[in-house]
Amino acid sequence: MISLAKAISELLTSIWQIYILKVPKPINETALFDNLEKATAIAKKYNIKIIYRSAIGLQGFYYTEKGNYVKAEMLFIEGIKYQLSLPYTDNYLLATFYNCLKEVSAKRHDFEAYYAYDTLFTKYNQLKYNETTQKLLQNADARFESSKKMERIKQLELENELEQQNKLLGYGIAGVLLLGLVFMFRSYYFRQRYYLKREEILKQEQTNSELKLQLMEKETIENLATRLSLERRLLRSQMDPHFIFNALGNIQSMILQKDTIPAVSYLNKFAKLTRQILEQSRKETISLEEEIGTLKNYIELQQLRLNNSFEYAIVCDESVEEDILIPPLLIQPFIENAVEHGLKPKPKEEKGLLQINFSQQTEQKNLICTIKDNGIGLTASRKLKTNENHKSLSTTITDERLAKMQKDHPHAGFQVLERNADNGETGCIVIINIPIL
Repeated sequence: MISLAKAISELLTSIWQIYILKVPKPINETALFDNLEKATAIAKKYNIKIIYRSAIGLQGFYYTEKGNYVKAEMLFIEGIKYQLSLPYTDNYLLATFYNCLKEVSAKRHDFEAYYAYDTLFTKYNQLKYNETTQKLLQNADARFESSKKMERIKQLELENELEQQNKLLGYGIAGVLLLGLVFMFRSYYFRQRYYLKREEILKQEQTNSELKLQLMEKETIENLATRLSLERRLLRSQMDPHFIFNALGNIQSMILQKDTIPAVSYLNKFAKLTRQILEQSRKETISLEEEIGTLKNYIELQQLRLNNSFEYAIVCDESVEEDILIPPLLIQPFIENAVEHGLKPKPKEEKGLLQINFSQQTEQKNLICTIKDNGIGLTASRKLKTNENHKSLSTTITDERLAKMQKDHPHAGFQVLERNADNGETGCIVIINIPIL
């Protein structure tokens, strides 16, 4: 009991020095106030009057410092009531409480209350200088406290013995905490080293990323220039001059022969094909349905141009979705070759046939277009090319486009095969692997 009261008194003394003598305040005032509340609770529990009333006053000082004047005033008034309830009067303590109430009233600008508190402060402040009375009061307070606490002293001494027994447990806990602190410090040290190393790695990665970005920008500009060049060449190759001149010549011939209806149909198809090629050449992707529409229009113009010397069929497997997106104008150059170099040189008495089949490889995101014709074949076509002035660059340009797509789509490409002559078949087979975008 004595050691507990002494510890609480030392705590209250340090707090009085902080708030009354204006010594430097501690860094953690919240922890200090928590300890003050604990001291108040202990004093109230064991009815230690001196400590209890001092703790109430100190709490009032705390709230005054924090600007909570209502709470501070309530605490000071409570301390005064408690002191007045005791069988003796402590003028010094009452004067202190009223002085604190004066300060609170001044800060609240309540000068009426200030005057009332100042009157009571003057009264008790004059009485506290009577040293003989003060000593008698102190002795009475000590006797009063000691007479009521003798029985509690024995109880607290037993608690003190238990406290001594628990010291060993406290030492053990302290040892565990020390080991924990060592572990935390070690973890902090290695964590700092890890973060520093990681920061260096991130800086290096950032430098590498910047270099990669610069290279990508350079490659993008080069690729854009190459793509634009290809698009220009592609547009020129799609609208082959010989095809245009032949189409216009056929239309002129029909008009001169007064075949108005076929001439108008021919002209509509030619205008539609021209518009489709111009529009699709500006697009990155088109649907398979649009591509098939353009191919039909082109093939039908070729049929009109060659007096319906051949027939055609376009077939899509059930697995093919017509709304899939593919690069534009990839298939038409191969159909042009099949018509110009395979079906056109074929004898007039033999009917030509052009077959186009689409199948889809879903896992590879690949569309396979197979073009078959029953024309004169590769060997005979190569012999005729030496005597022709017409040179088509469309297949070469398409090969360049597919080669550029192989970076993201490795299956992109095409192959040209001769049909099996042993089975009585003539012509060529072209297999095009078109990436689905």
